[in-house]
Amino acid sequence: MENSAEKLNFNVLPHFLTAGIRQFLPGESHISRMVENRSILIILRKGILRFSENGVKCEVRPGEYYIQRPHNFQDGPVPSDSPNYFYISFTGAAYGTDGTLPIRGNYDPARINPLIDAIGELSLTASALEYESLLYSLLTELYKCQHTDTAAQKIHSYIIAHYTEPITIADIENTVYLSKNQIINLFREAYGLPPHKYLTEYRMVKAGDLIAFTDLPFTRICNMVGIEDYSVFYRAFLNKFKMSPKEYRDSFIADVPLIQSFPRP
Repeated sequence: MENSAEKLNFNVLPHFLTAGIRQFLPGESHISRMVENRSILIILRKGILRFSENGVKCEVRPGEYYIQRPHNFQDGPVPSDSPNYFYISFTGAAYGTDGTLPIRGNYDPARINPLIDAIGELSLTASALEYESLLYSLLTELYKCQHTDTAAQKIHSYIIAHYTEPITIADIENTVYLSKNQIINLFREAYGLPPHKYLTEYRMVKAGDLIAFTDLPFTRICNMVGIEDYSVFYRAFLNKFKMSPKEYRDSFIADVPLIQSFPRP
C-alpha cells in the first residue's frame, strides 16, 4: 500500500481527541472524507473494513490495526463486511520512515482489549492526562505487538502466505507446534473465526477481485486461490457474495472494464 513504509514517530507526542466503538450495518460503506489535522487509529475486532485512501484500496481485518493519517482523502468504493472496531483520534502526530510504529500491523487482543476497556470506562470528567496516558499505553503496546508475534499471528501469517496452496490443519500444527484445538481456539479469539473459515473468507475476497477486474476463467481463479474442486469453490463464493461468480462479474462489467492481469492459460 502507498506510504506503507511510514511510521508514527514517538519522538513527537500526540494528543488525545476522541475515542469510541463503531459498528457498520450490513452493506454499509466507509464515508467519503478528507481527514484534516488528526489521525485515526482503527483497531478491527470483527468483520472487514474496506476503504480507499488517496485512491489506494485498503482492507483491515480482525486482529489488525490501521492508522488513518492527516491530509488523506478516504472513501468507500465497495461495501465493508459489517466491521466492528474501536477508534481513537489524536492530533499532533508526526510520521516518517524513521518513525517507530508502522501505520498498520497485527495486535494481540489479550494485551490491547484491557486498554480499550479502560478508555471506555473513563468518564466525561476525566482529566486530559488520564486520556493521554492510556493513548500512550495503547500505542506502546501496539509497538510491542509488532516485535513479539503471538501464535495466532504466526498462524495468520502462514495462511496469508500460503492461501494459494492446499492448507490442512496438520500444516499449521507443524508451523506453530500446537494441537488442533489450541490452534482453533487461539486463532478464533484473535481473529473472530476459526482458521479454516478465515482461510475460506480470505480466498473468496481474493477470488472476488480476480473475477471483478480480470477476464480469467472461473476454474483458473478457483485454482489460483488454492481450491482444487470447482464445486467447493462455487458454493463458498455463493455463500460469501450471495451470487454466482458469473453474476458477480456481470455486476461489474457495466461500470468497470475488465483487464487481463495475468496471461491466459
